Amino acid sequence: SRIKKDLGPSPGRAPVLAYLESERHARLLELRVRYRGADEPRDPWGGDERLGRIGREALGKGFAAVAGCTRSGLPARFLEEHVFEFPGAAGIDTVDGASLTVAGALALASLWLEKSLPVDLVESACPGPDATSLARAGEIGPKVQALAACTRGAPCRLLLHPDNLSDAGTAPGLRVRPIETWADVLREAGLGKKLGQATFLPGPVAVLDLVRDLQEAVGCVRQQNLAAYKSVGPVPWLVLG
Repeated sequence: SRIKKDLGPSPGRAPVLAYLESERHARLLELRVRYRGADEPRDPWGGDERLGRIGREALGKGFAAVAGCTRSGLPARFLEEHVFEFPGAAGIDTVDGASLTVAGALALASLWLEKSLPVDLVESACPGPDATSLARAGEIGPKVQALAACTRGAPCRLLLHPDNLSDAGTAPGLRVRPIETWADVLREAGLGKKLGQATFLPGPVAVLDLVRDLQEAVGCVRQQNLAAYKSVGPVPWLVLG
């Protein structure tokens, strides 16, 4: 399919239907997640200034969600041991939005399980009001138009929240599937069963990173430095919780 040609089947890669506010149209992008190299800084965003604040928060939520779906409730590695990249996004100033949550979760699950996502799978949804649910995404009409232009009639499954189904319309080869929970998403991606059986125990380097993060968090609380506290991130509390 055209999606397979553009994105390629390899672990850690997921399609992103991004609506560009400045241009008033959508594009099909690729999110690629890889493990951080030994000599790289502990920055999961890879120094990519195009990734906005909401997008970074969304990817962090995706990380927490997919870690919570494992049998151990732990990630394969902690957040800062990953790098999130958007290759091929030339000409785009900002990549942002809450809908990056699901794409990030799928890319991470694919990487951890060393299993590629189905080449016909695309999604657009936002995190819901609780840890297991999803919510509607915005600008579905333009996103479907962009997807149709890319796939050119090739078979494609588009995962949407039920509240978005009436916004999708129709396109050649497009099959819309409703998703209401993380379990729905992982099942459609063929990752749910394997991820639910996974028992990840992060290695010694990750544990040292966790200890460092906990020390930073405690220091921030003692100094009542809330701005610095927020920068530490949710990972220690995800693990301890």
